[in-house]
Parts: sequence; structure tokens; C-alpha cells
Amino acid sequence: MSDTNYLEHLLPEVKKAAQDEPIDWQALLERDTGCPYDYSPAQIRMSLKANPTEIDTTNEPEPAERKRKFRSRGESRLTPLPAWLIDELIMEESHVGIYAPSQFLKSFTAIDLAGALATGRPALGSFAVARSGPVFYAAGEGKANVEKKRVTAWEVHYGLGPYGADHLYVGEGLIANDDETITADIGEIREILDGKPALAIVIDTLALALNGLDEDKSHVASRYFSFLNRLRHETGASVTISVGHFGKDIDRGERGSSAFQASYDTILWVRKHHFDNEANVHTIELWLRKQKDGEDNKLYYMQSKKVIIPDGESMVLVPITASDAQDIFSDKKPLSVEDVFCVLRELCRDDGRVTKRQLAEPLARKRNVGTSAIEKALDKGKGQDNWKFKPFYYDGKWGLPFKSESYETLEEQLQAWRVERSILNGRNGAEH
Repeated sequence: MSDTNYLEHLLPEVKKAAQDEPIDWQALLERDTGCPYDYSPAQIRMSLKANPTEIDTTNEPEPAERKRKFRSRGESRLTPLPAWLIDELIMEESHVGIYAPSQFLKSFTAIDLAGALATGRPALGSFAVARSGPVFYAAGEGKANVEKKRVTAWEVHYGLGPYGADHLYVGEGLIANDDETITADIGEIREILDGKPALAIVIDTLALALNGLDEDKSHVASRYFSFLNRLRHETGASVTISVGHFGKDIDRGERGSSAFQASYDTILWVRKHHFDNEANVHTIELWLRKQKDGEDNKLYYMQSKKVIIPDGESMVLVPITASDAQDIFSDKKPLSVEDVFCVLRELCRDDGRVTKRQLAEPLARKRNVGTSAIEKALDKGKGQDNWKFKPFYYDGKWGLPFKSESYETLEEQLQAWRVERSILNGRNGAEH
């Protein structure tokens, strides 16, 4: 069938469609399977204009204008400068990677950033957020724990109440190498957005999103970032945050092809981790390894804080000073309950009490440090449920939690103190 004959064949169908509603040119082409050629709506319109009919083609929508890739220098003068979404940490229109070994609290870091972007609260306790909006957290590992406990703890800590972050959505992990699944997931996100743009999408973790692809291959990195770009383009999101793992050799850092690292705009490493088993407190060092449009190589320090929630307890990250963190990460033994116990046993006879300065001075002499440093160590965590010196402090002074004369050795006294500690904690809480 020639081009002319095909258009003559199609013309009655066009007339018939035009009687009831505006012509859907693309649907008409797809419906007519007899066409041996690929005709665009514009080509058909041109042919109809060349062969006048009673058909009104004014309702046909114009093709969407393709977004230009290039600007003149004069046009570039009017474009805005790159802007911070999270001050000095994450830029607008960027891809962010968070990497760490297992159990280094990288998911807690990602949850904090997601909550901050969804609500406008400070990120990591201190970084200003320029604007807030819908954030989608794709939890490929431990979704129930993320959804019910970790995010809830973040909400409670920032005064929102359980399930109070209205613009934060938690879902199953996203898959980067299945076009059908990607289309369905983007469709769900767009349905939730209801015409509004997303602000950020968090992928936790990268390994699960790759769904078996070899992250050591550069073409896999290219495919993954094409997936991220599609997420941003079709949801309106400004930022993606991907959570990845270190390799088996921790000293070599993140695993995978160097093409991943080259494609991120910002990379954060959780480079150090310390766990105080006695106080049940985690301390981490965040290293800003890469900042494409800003200053990199900065260090930030965070510590875990226990939060009571309706379904038990979880924790959040709060900032601490570099000096406090360095004391924790250094080889210097931190001030312990045993240190305080030994000094109080000497100072507090007959169930006596001493001031903080009276306690700090002999401790400072024993450890060869300044008195103010000991006072600071004694106050560290004060007011928190997990404050390790809590049993020694009540009524504004310091003392032993029981009479020490009834035991002969330090070990006997410590053992008795451990046995009675839970009861004493309850009593001290009531007194405060």
C-alpha cells in the first residue's frame, strides 16, 4: 500500500473519530494495524491540510517541547548558582553516597538526613536545611525496624511525636535493573506525590538495589546512575542518597568500581566507630570524603542517644565535639565507674557526700590530667538515662550508692553495687 493510499484508507477513520471527541492521533495510529509505515501525527496533519476535509484539527495537542541541553553565555548569566540543600553538606540536584563497614551506623546517618529533609529539622543535629519536602526511604534491609523503631525514635527526639513526620515515606527497597519494577515503583511514588515533586529518595542499600549485578564493573555503575537519574527526572526529586558498604579490606574503603565514586557529587564515610559497652553508647566519625562543588575532607562526630518509643526503645545520633570524640577514639582509657568508685570509697565514710570538685581533684591527680577535664568527664551524658555515673549522684552531691564498710575488697563492693544498681537507678530517678 502506497503512502497516499494508506492516508486515503485512514481518512474515514479520522472523520469518524472527530465526530465524537478530539482526535487522539497516537491512539489512532496504534489502533490501525494495517499501516506498513511509521507515520507521526504531524505527518498525517500535513497530509490532511494538503487534502482539505471537513475535519477540524485545531484540537490536536502540539508535541511537547524538548528540553534544551545547551545555553548561550548570555542565557547562562541568568541561571542560578548551585545551592545548598543541607548547608555545607548536600547540594541541590546531586547524588550522595554514604559508605561504611557493617554496624557502623550508616543507616542511622541516612535516616537522620531523610528526616531532616522531610521536616526541615537540622540535619545531624547541626546542619541547616534550606527547604523540606517529600522524602522516600527505600529500606532494602530491615524495613520493619526502620519503619517502626528507628524513624520513630528520630521523630520523638525532634519533638514530632511518633509517626509525626508527614512527608517521610518508608517502603521496600528499589531495584535498579528491572524496568518493569522501576516503572511500577515510580508510578506509586508519583501517585503519592499527586502532582507535587519529591525532594529526596534514599536507597538503602546499594547492593540490594543492584539485585545481583557486579558492582565491580564500570558499566554497572553507569546503569545504576541512569536509574538514579530516571528517579530524579520522573519524580522531581532533587537529591538521591545511596547507602553502600565497605569492602572486606576496610582500609581500602568502599567496594565497587571507581566509576561509582566518580559519579557521586558527595560521598560521606563513617570512618571510625567506637562502642562503650558499659554505657551502651556508640561514637562515630563522619568524613566528608568528596564534595564536588564545595570543601571536602571535613570531619564530624556523632554519638548515639537512647530514645524511648511506644514499641520499646531505639536510638538517634547527636553531635559531639571533636575533642570529646578524640578522647574516645584515642588510646587513653576513659573515666570509668571503677575509677569513681575507688575514689568515693576513700572520700565518703559513714555514707558521706562530696561535691563534684572534691571528687574531681583526687581523680585528676591519679590520672595526671586537669581537674576541669575530670569534671567534664563526670558530667558527660548527665541527664540521660544511660549516664554511667548516675548511681553515684543524687541530692546534688556524689557518694557511694551503699555503705562500703560491710565489704572488705573492691571486687566485693563492685559486685554488690552491680547487683543493687537497677534498684538504685529507680530510686535515684524518683528523687529527681
